[in-house]
Amino acid sequence: MTMKEPNLDEVGVINDYAAMPKFELQQRAIFGDAKAERIYFERYGKGNKSVDGDIEKNNPNRDPKGRFTFGSGGPQAGGGGNAGGGEGGESAGGGGGGAGEPGEGKDITSELGRDYGQVSETKRGAELRAKDMSPETRGDPTLQDIAHRQGFDGKAEMVDQEAFDQIVAEGGTVTYRGVTDYYDSYSANDAKYISGETQISEQFAEGPYFGGIGGYGSGTYTSSDVSVAQHYAFEDGAKGGVITMVVKPNAKIATPQQWQAARTAAREGKGGFMGANNEGRILAAQGFDGFRIASKDVDHFSNQFVVVLNRKAVAVLKK
Repeated sequence: MTMKEPNLDEVGVINDYAAMPKFELQQRAIFGDAKAERIYFERYGKGNKSVDGDIEKNNPNRDPKGRFTFGSGGPQAGGGGNAGGGEGGESAGGGGGGAGEPGEGKDITSELGRDYGQVSETKRGAELRAKDMSPETRGDPTLQDIAHRQGFDGKAEMVDQEAFDQIVAEGGTVTYRGVTDYYDSYSANDAKYISGETQISEQFAEGPYFGGIGGYGSGTYTSSDVSVAQHYAFEDGAKGGVITMVVKPNAKIATPQQWQAARTAAREGKGGFMGANNEGRILAAQGFDGFRIASKDVDHFSNQFVVVLNRKAVAVLKK
């Protein structure tokens, strides 16, 4: 494939930091690449409007490993590169791919305690942690492993407007995810450029499962406010797209109170398995299809988030 020439406003797949496009530097910085963060600030300054303050020390949107999150949106619709979603189906030891239908997730905390370890890491737990810390990994490989065991990594249903409206009428919750245009691989030899709402929606629904990372727990961040999704899709002239989806009425969505309990467990080391230092992982292990976030500030935009853990729990509108 012939790659486009580097452009400071486009995401690229270039490993030469000196020639790396602006958007790629920004994304790598957000996902924990300290070198990219340093170069970004040296080149563009901390006041650059394209980051909206996300790349800065002590930002509340940093996850426990120091990586940043866009909240609702980000550079991947699903899959998100070699390590992003394509490897999510690996499930060494136990479990493995149940039906994953909405509301049918089981509590597999004890199983994960055996396979990952409870007090000290097992071999599998160490493997996932090493993959999690790799600079080439996009997303949360531990969540992807849990999702595979639960059967949450199946394809989302794609529906036309009539079917979509029917699910809404039956009690479904409409929510949106904004995704920037991106290359779906770090390798220039097999990279594919993804842009536009049709391609991005299909990639999210039918491509490899992607367990994203966020400051409130891992999962796929969506917002009930379409303007939030549009911000992430089209910021600074990006040619991304907005995925319109509906959370099915029978989905098992953790309440803000249940999310808060998982948050406490993650902080206190009482999640039941090694690696349970993350609300999304804990709730996925407990069988929830997704969760809502509780903010002390009732007007905070995070209260609009629905974080999806089970891709089969949503139906995606065909564009």
